[in-house]
Amino acid sequence: ANVGPGFTHLSHSPVVPEPGEPVTITASAEDSDGVAALTLSYSQNGGSYASVPMTASLVAGTFTAEIPGFSAASVVRFHVSATDAAGSPATSFFPAEGASSHALYQVNDGLAAGNGLHNIRIVMDPADKALLYQTNNLMSNGRIGCTVIYDEREVYYNAGVRLKSSQRGRPVASRVGFNLLFND
Repeated sequence: ANVGPGFTHLSHSPVVPEPGEPVTITASAEDSDGVAALTLSYSQNGGSYASVPMTASLVAGTFTAEIPGFSAASVVRFHVSATDAAGSPATSFFPAEGASSHALYQVNDGLAAGNGLHNIRIVMDPADKALLYQTNNLMSNGRIGCTVIYDEREVYYNAGVRLKSSQRGRPVASRVGFNLLFND
């Protein structure tokens, strides 16, 4: 009878942080019973989650929290939980999968080409990346969760990726492409 708050926005800034630079997470949530609290949970390189409360910003319904800076190439997974102010409170997550979601960012690893061409980062949890290249998964057409960052500024959370190449090409990194699936 009571669902948790609904979300309309989730972002992180800077999109590709420098080593040691903190990242601000912003989320917008609303509920007809009112929003009692938002919590940001994050995990570095597949480790255990840490949680911090989010604070209301000057824009109604918008909340922010900060993730501390990490070392170069660290992958951070995060999600937000929101609880409404009803007598029997309900909690919801954004992205909806909560701890299993693929809202990720990677601390600048220095690999982005500065040659004027477009850049696409496919950010994956280390365990998911290992699975993608695992020998018995190389020929799979099943997609694994990721975040895609285009030109270091546009972010697409909860995308899916699989390898694309011939049977002989998939085991050779230089002969592999990627097939991406984006949310509607």
